[in-house]
Amino acid sequence: MNTPFPTPLPPSASVDDESKPSSEPESNTGTSGNGWFSSGVSRLSLLSSSLQTISAEMKEAVDARLPAAQSQISALQSTLNAHLSSSPQPPFIDAPSLTALKTVYLTPQLIICSHPHGSSPYPTAKALSDLLSLRHPLAAIYNMSEQPYPPNSPLTPLDVTFKGLPFPPLGKAMQLLIQWSSLASKSGVIVLHCLTGSGRTLCTAAALLSYAGLFNTPGEALSYVCKHAKRSDTLPSQVRYLRYLASISASGAVAHPLPRLLTSAEFRNVDPGPGARVYLQVFDGQGRALGTYQPLDSPAYGGPGADGLPPPPPPTSWSPAL
Repeated sequence: MNTPFPTPLPPSASVDDESKPSSEPESNTGTSGNGWFSSGVSRLSLLSSSLQTISAEMKEAVDARLPAAQSQISALQSTLNAHLSSSPQPPFIDAPSLTALKTVYLTPQLIICSHPHGSSPYPTAKALSDLLSLRHPLAAIYNMSEQPYPPNSPLTPLDVTFKGLPFPPLGKAMQLLIQWSSLASKSGVIVLHCLTGSGRTLCTAAALLSYAGLFNTPGEALSYVCKHAKRSDTLPSQVRYLRYLASISASGAVAHPLPRLLTSAEFRNVDPGPGARVYLQVFDGQGRALGTYQPLDSPAYGGPGADGLPPPPPPTSWSPAL
C-alpha cells in the first residue's frame, strides 16, 4: 500500500498546526509571477538609466579633452611636415626637367645641355645634380655662358669665359681639350653648356669629339652633334674654327700667345643678300674692343648715353690672349 508523502510545512508552522485551519488565503501562483516580472522591469529600467548617466558623463569628459587632443595632433603633424620638408630627399631621375634642360648624351662620357639656371619653370639645376649624383660621381660641369650660377646652386661649375666670342680662343681651347681628355681617361663625365645649349655648346662638343679621334673630320663630328642634339644653330665662323682647330691639333703645332697688331681688315666678294648687313667686330682679352655695327660713342659701346662719361680712346694696338 502506497502512502502519499505529506505536504511540507512552511518553516514557521508546527506539526500541531497541521490540523488547524489557516486563516490566511492561499497564495496565487499567477500573482507571484507578475511581481517577479515587475521587479525585473524595474531593475532593467534602473540599469538603463545608470548606463545613460555614465554615457553622458563619458561624453562630457571626451568633449572636454577633445580640443587639447586635437591641438596636440596638429602640433605633431606640423613637426612631422617640417621634418619631411627639411630632410634631404633621395635623388631620382627627373626626366621632364632634364628634357626641359635639353640634356643629351653625345657619348657615355659627354653630356650637353642648356644653362641649369635659365628661365625654365622646371627645377633643372636639381635635376642635373640628381642625375650626376646617381650616375656620375666623377663629373665636371663647364659653364661657357658668361652667366654665373647663383650662390645656392646645388651644382659647382667651372666657368670658361670668352666674352663675345662664338668659340674659345685657340690657346684656351687646346687647354680645355687636354683637360677633358684627361678627365675622360679616368672614367669621368664632362658636361658642357652655354646659355641656350646651342652655338657654343655644339661647336665645343664637336671640337672635343674630333680631338678625341672619334670622327675623321670636324664636319662629321659637328653633324653627329647636331643630329643627336636635334638643333643646328651654329655660325659659319664656328665651322671654320673647327676646321682650323683640327688642322692645328693634327699638325702638332702649338699656339703661342704672341701680341698681334691689327692694322686693317678687308672684305672681298661678300654678297650678304637683301636685308643683311656685313660688319666687323674685334675682341681683346677684356671683351669687344671695336665694331662697325655701331659707332664707338654709342650707348651700346659705353658711350655718353650709357654712363654719362666720354668714351675711352680707341686702342692703338690689339693683343688678343690666344
